[in-house]
Amino acid sequence: IEAENGNKSRTRLFRTGVIPEGCTVINYLHPDDPYYDFSGKFLGSPSIARTKSGRLIASMDVFLSFKPQNLTLTFYSDDDGKTWRYLNDIYRFFWSTLFYYKDVLYIIGVTTEYGDLRIACSYDEGITWTEAKTIFYGSNFSCIYGGVHRPPMQIVPYKGRLYTTCEYGCWE
Repeated sequence: IEAENGNKSRTRLFRTGVIPEGCTVINYLHPDDPYYDFSGKFLGSPSIARTKSGRLIASMDVFLSFKPQNLTLTFYSDDDGKTWRYLNDIYRFFWSTLFYYKDVLYIIGVTTEYGDLRIACSYDEGITWTEAKTIFYGSNFSCIYGGVHRPPMQIVPYKGRLYTTCEYGCWE
């Protein structure tokens, strides 16, 4: 893509395919696209939240076995999900969940597979994020010593507290 001032975007790979009726693709990462190789090659851990204004914020992480797996990509929609636009990258978040609580957007996830459990918040619908706070320390080594395992799970408010699940362990 070339802007009016002559600046050009990076070349990114894509392929066409059939999208089921009524569905919208939020993001796509071609298997041969090396742009996110520092974190992985595949998109996973989808999460979505609706803010007070009605904006939808979606997230997904970039992963691959034996890679750092430490990046979450975010997108937004102001038309109930018909179209989506890139919002930002949230570095050192993986297996994350977005949730909106008391007029604040939050993300909770781990730093990498079996890493530290962290939380951050955004007061401007995901444009900027606070510094992440560690809730629980993991091993930060790909399951050699065990650590936090937390897929994108629901956050449930109940009697003034927020509940979710996570596990501590490893594959071996």
